[in-house]
Amino acid sequence: MMIGMRELGKSLAEKLAGRVPLIYSSTVNLTLAYNWKIKFNETGKIPAFSNVFPELNHNEMAGFDRQGGTKELSDKIYPIILHNDADDERIKLRMNLTAELYTDRGLPVEVVPLSGGNTLEKIFNSLLLADWTAYYTARHYGVEVEQVAMIEELKKKLR
Repeated sequence: MMIGMRELGKSLAEKLAGRVPLIYSSTVNLTLAYNWKIKFNETGKIPAFSNVFPELNHNEMAGFDRQGGTKELSDKIYPIILHNDADDERIKLRMNLTAELYTDRGLPVEVVPLSGGNTLEKIFNSLLLADWTAYYTARHYGVEVEQVAMIEELKKKLR
Protein backbone atom coordinates (compact mmCIF):
# COMPACT_ATOMS: atom_id res chain seq x y z
CA MET A 1 0.00 0.00 0.00
CA MET A 2 2.79 2.47 0.86
CA ILE A 3 4.46 2.10 -2.54
CA GLY A 4 1.10 2.83 -4.17
CA MET A 5 0.69 5.99 -2.08
CA ARG A 6 4.22 7.08 -2.95
CA GLU A 7 3.52 6.75 -6.68
CA LEU A 8 0.15 8.49 -6.32
CA GLY A 9 1.84 11.32 -4.44
CA LYS A 10 4.50 11.67 -7.10
CA SER A 11 1.87 11.74 -9.84
CA LEU A 12 -0.24 14.33 -8.04
CA ALA A 13 2.83 16.50 -7.36
CA GLU A 14 3.61 16.46 -11.10
CA LYS A 15 0.08 17.67 -11.88
CA LEU A 16 0.42 20.44 -9.29
CA ALA A 17 3.67 21.81 -10.73
CA GLY A 18 3.31 25.56 -11.15
CA ARG A 19 -0.06 25.67 -9.41
CA VAL A 20 -1.50 26.48 -5.98
CA PRO A 21 -3.40 23.61 -4.32
CA LEU A 22 -6.83 24.37 -2.94
CA ILE A 23 -7.94 21.45 -0.78
CA TYR A 24 -11.65 20.91 -0.25
CA SER A 25 -13.46 18.44 2.01
CA SER A 26 -16.61 17.96 4.00
CA THR A 27 -16.72 19.56 7.45
CA VAL A 28 -16.26 16.05 8.87
CA ASN A 29 -12.86 15.90 7.14
CA LEU A 30 -11.88 19.51 7.78
CA THR A 31 -8.79 18.49 9.74
CA LEU A 32 -7.59 16.33 6.85
CA ALA A 33 -7.95 19.15 4.33
CA TYR A 34 -6.20 21.54 6.70
CA ASN A 35 -3.41 19.01 7.24
CA TRP A 36 -2.90 18.72 3.46
CA LYS A 37 -2.64 22.51 3.31
CA ILE A 38 -0.05 22.55 6.11
CA LYS A 39 2.03 19.84 4.43
CA PHE A 40 2.12 21.80 1.17
CA ASN A 41 3.09 24.96 3.06
CA GLU A 42 5.72 23.53 5.39
CA THR A 43 7.14 20.59 3.45
CA GLY A 44 6.52 21.66 -0.14
CA LYS A 45 7.22 25.35 0.55
CA ILE A 46 4.31 26.50 -1.62
CA PRO A 47 1.14 28.47 -0.94
CA ALA A 48 -1.89 26.24 -0.38
CA PHE A 49 -5.36 26.81 1.03
CA SER A 50 -8.31 24.76 2.26
CA ASN A 51 -12.05 25.11 2.68
CA VAL A 52 -15.09 22.95 3.34
CA PHE A 53 -18.41 22.05 1.76
CA PRO A 54 -21.00 23.52 1.88
CA GLU A 55 -19.42 26.83 2.99
CA LEU A 56 -17.28 27.24 -0.15
CA ASN A 57 -20.43 26.97 -2.27
CA HIS A 58 -21.83 30.12 -0.65
CA ASN A 59 -18.93 32.40 -1.53
CA GLU A 60 -15.54 31.01 -2.57
CA MET A 61 -16.59 29.32 -5.78
CA ALA A 62 -17.83 32.66 -7.16
CA GLY A 63 -14.17 33.71 -7.28
CA PHE A 64 -13.49 31.01 -9.86
CA ASP A 65 -16.19 31.91 -12.37
CA ARG A 66 -13.38 33.20 -14.61
CA GLN A 67 -15.25 36.09 -16.20
CA GLY A 68 -13.53 38.81 -18.15
CA GLY A 69 -10.32 39.97 -16.53
CA THR A 70 -10.53 37.52 -13.60
CA LYS A 71 -9.63 34.44 -15.67
CA GLU A 72 -5.89 34.90 -15.22
CA LEU A 73 -6.24 35.03 -11.43
CA SER A 74 -7.56 31.44 -11.40
CA ASP A 75 -5.03 29.99 -13.83
CA LYS A 76 -2.66 28.91 -11.06
CA ILE A 77 -5.31 27.28 -8.83
CA TYR A 78 -5.62 23.49 -8.64
CA PRO A 79 -8.60 22.30 -6.57
CA ILE A 80 -8.23 18.94 -4.81
CA ILE A 81 -11.42 17.42 -3.42
CA LEU A 82 -11.02 14.87 -0.62
CA HIS A 83 -13.98 12.59 -1.32
CA ASN A 84 -15.23 10.30 1.41
CA ASP A 85 -17.89 7.72 0.57
CA ALA A 86 -19.11 8.10 4.17
CA ASP A 87 -19.93 11.80 3.67
CA ASP A 88 -23.55 12.91 3.60
CA GLU A 89 -25.16 12.40 0.18
CA ARG A 90 -25.93 16.13 -0.10
CA ILE A 91 -22.26 16.96 0.44
CA LYS A 92 -21.14 14.36 -2.11
CA LEU A 93 -23.57 15.92 -4.61
CA ARG A 94 -22.09 19.37 -3.91
CA MET A 95 -18.58 17.95 -4.44
CA ASN A 96 -19.52 16.42 -7.78
CA LEU A 97 -21.36 19.51 -9.01
CA THR A 98 -18.55 21.86 -7.90
CA ALA A 99 -15.98 19.71 -9.71
CA GLU A 100 -18.18 19.79 -12.81
CA LEU A 101 -18.65 23.58 -12.67
CA TYR A 102 -14.91 24.17 -12.18
CA THR A 103 -14.01 21.79 -15.01
CA ASP A 104 -16.52 23.50 -17.29
CA ARG A 105 -14.67 26.75 -16.60
CA GLY A 106 -11.29 25.29 -17.48
CA LEU A 107 -9.97 24.58 -13.99
CA PRO A 108 -8.23 21.28 -13.40
CA VAL A 109 -9.81 19.35 -10.52
CA GLU A 110 -8.41 16.32 -8.73
CA VAL A 111 -10.85 14.18 -6.78
CA VAL A 112 -8.93 12.16 -4.19
CA PRO A 113 -11.00 9.32 -2.72
CA LEU A 114 -10.33 8.59 0.94
CA SER A 115 -9.42 4.91 0.79
CA GLY A 116 -9.42 2.33 3.53
CA GLY A 117 -11.58 -0.19 5.29
CA ASN A 118 -12.43 2.09 8.21
CA THR A 119 -12.12 5.69 9.33
CA LEU A 120 -8.62 5.33 10.78
CA GLU A 121 -7.29 3.72 7.58
CA LYS A 122 -8.85 6.52 5.53
CA ILE A 123 -7.19 9.14 7.72
CA PHE A 124 -3.82 7.41 7.68
CA ASN A 125 -3.87 6.79 3.92
CA SER A 126 -4.90 10.38 3.19
CA LEU A 127 -2.14 11.80 5.39
CA LEU A 128 0.39 9.47 3.82
CA LEU A 129 -0.65 10.58 0.35
CA ALA A 130 -0.40 14.22 1.44
CA ASP A 131 3.11 13.58 2.81
CA TRP A 132 4.31 12.01 -0.43
CA THR A 133 2.69 14.69 -2.56
CA ALA A 134 4.27 17.48 -0.49
CA TYR A 135 7.64 15.68 -0.56
CA TYR A 136 7.62 15.39 -4.36
CA THR A 137 6.38 18.97 -4.63
CA ALA A 138 9.45 20.10 -2.69
CA ARG A 139 11.69 17.98 -4.90
CA HIS A 140 10.13 19.51 -8.00
CA TYR A 141 10.99 23.01 -6.77
CA GLY A 142 14.42 21.99 -5.43
CA VAL A 143 13.69 23.01 -1.85
CA GLU A 144 14.78 21.29 1.35
CA VAL A 145 11.79 19.58 2.97
CA GLU A 146 13.05 19.91 6.55
CA GLN A 147 14.18 23.53 6.44
CA VAL A 148 11.77 26.22 7.60
CA ALA A 149 14.01 29.27 7.26
CA MET A 150 11.30 31.91 7.40
CA ILE A 151 9.76 30.38 10.52
CA GLU A 152 13.18 30.22 12.18
CA GLU A 153 13.82 33.85 11.21
CA LEU A 154 10.50 34.88 12.77
CA LYS A 155 11.32 32.99 15.98
CA LYS A 156 14.66 34.81 16.26
CA LYS A 157 12.98 38.17 15.76
CA LEU A 158 10.39 37.36 18.42
CA ARG A 159 13.01 36.82 21.11
